[in-house]
Amino acid sequence: PVITVPIMLLAIFVAIVVGVIFSIAPAYKASRKDPIQALRGD
Repeated sequence: PVITVPIMLLAIFVAIVVGVIFSIAPAYKASRKDPIQALRGD
């Protein structure tokens, strides 16, 4: 199999997008939670 530059760039782009999505989603969810409840562990 030949890996060309466009395929390599597409793979890098997809990896970055997936990484950003899966890191922003939990952070957004955590930012909406009440800090007191988060510290309490409920």
